[in-house]
Amino acid sequence: MQLHINLKEVVSCQMRLFSIKFLAENGKFIVFDEGIDVIKERLSHKKILLILDDVNQLKQLDNLAGVGWFGEGSRVIITTEDRGLLKRHGINSIYEVQKLYGNRALELFSLNAFETNKPPKDYLGLAQRAVEYAQGIPLALTLLGSHLRYEDKDCWQNILDSYEGEPYTGIRKTLQINYDAFENFMQQVFLDIACFFKGEKKDYVLQIVSKSKNNVSRDCIEVLIEKAMITIDYGRIQMHDLLEKLGKDIVHEESSNDPGKYSRLWFYKDVEQVLTESSGTRKIIGIMMKLPKPAKITLNPECFRNMVNLQIFINHNASLCFRNMDINYLPNVLRFIDWPSCQLQSLPSEFHPLRLAVFNMPGGSIRRLEKLKTMLDLTSMNLSGCQFLKKIPDLSGIPNIRDFNLSDCTSLVEVDDSVGLLDKLVELDLGGCFNLTRFATRLRLKSLEALDLRDCTRLESFPEIEVKMESLETLDISRSGVRELPSSIAYLSTGG
Repeated sequence: MQLHINLKEVVSCQMRLFSIKFLAENGKFIVFDEGIDVIKERLSHKKILLILDDVNQLKQLDNLAGVGWFGEGSRVIITTEDRGLLKRHGINSIYEVQKLYGNRALELFSLNAFETNKPPKDYLGLAQRAVEYAQGIPLALTLLGSHLRYEDKDCWQNILDSYEGEPYTGIRKTLQINYDAFENFMQQVFLDIACFFKGEKKDYVLQIVSKSKNNVSRDCIEVLIEKAMITIDYGRIQMHDLLEKLGKDIVHEESSNDPGKYSRLWFYKDVEQVLTESSGTRKIIGIMMKLPKPAKITLNPECFRNMVNLQIFINHNASLCFRNMDINYLPNVLRFIDWPSCQLQSLPSEFHPLRLAVFNMPGGSIRRLEKLKTMLDLTSMNLSGCQFLKKIPDLSGIPNIRDFNLSDCTSLVEVDDSVGLLDKLVELDLGGCFNLTRFATRLRLKSLEALDLRDCTRLESFPEIEVKMESLETLDISRSGVRELPSSIAYLSTGG
């Protein structure tokens, strides 16, 4: 058995150890200690190969690869930048990755430049120059090869000549080659990933970055993959730590000591300073608030007023409240809002979210959704656990919605009939809305894959189905008030 794990969250990695079929029986757990017990019980007699990539905390090893946990002959391979971490875990067999020189460096470069392990004879001299420039750094060899791929010899000559006479200034210069070659939009996507979206699902990120000002093609992620700037691991976007640092360094160089003039804010002290002092400027494109531990922060209702170009706002664990009143301004160019437990009761009257693609306010205080008529680009909305939300108005203004989560909105009584006509809708979750009495009279949801109505105890009727719903895989009406299904339910048995 073999499993490769990138260590973002310990619990999810513990659970992935049991995603393999013959270990999946009763393999559900949600806390560290339970996960440890299950791993020991299930794997103590199994011979496994376990690869733990990018380890940066001792608890990751303590909770995933304790001494004596696995069967005889098992092997655990760990990659990390912290040698001391390995020693603290009792690991003595440590191999330090060496730089590549000679034929090995030429082979890695050639694989990326020519998709073969040797360069063509007429490119040999140019390839050797490029390898020499990379100074044996594997990532630099990969990036240079990807950058020069498909180019003719004259282009190679011009690019390599531009490096002549310049002293080698470290890995940063090499890493920046591909970045500098991108058009502005691609550079912005790279910076968004480096600052906000490393480790996130590819499809999730595409919903955000594809809604550009110029409506640029959605193949931006594929370009970054081709140029070796990112990889996709189990559907999630990964980026080398050095490239992440490059992106963040580029942002920091935009202004030496004024966070309000950075294009992106992710360091919590910078974010707190800009929001509490209302010192943001039109240069800010994205903000991510991630405190070391949850805390309450009081803001001025005008804190976003000058950030007219803000496109991304993410709040992980800060309780943001506003002095005296609700916030009275949000930028109209916002593409992505992820704001759990938001205390806003309604969106600002001046806010016209024509470009909003993702709107997440789970567990918030929102009561009214008057702005749905203008969210034409919206593809995902999560309002789960919004206890004060009673009615969902006309949804015809969000024709591109794919994911709609209203689960556990316990005060929700009615969802407008138009929800049944959203033909791009893939998932609709109304589970736990036990006061819901109506959500649609008819369904024309050709793309719907999952519909959850569990625990909707006051919902007595199921809508008429007017088209073949061949994509539907999951329909949950358990513990709902529905006692009879329409004859049109037969449409669900055709196709999928």
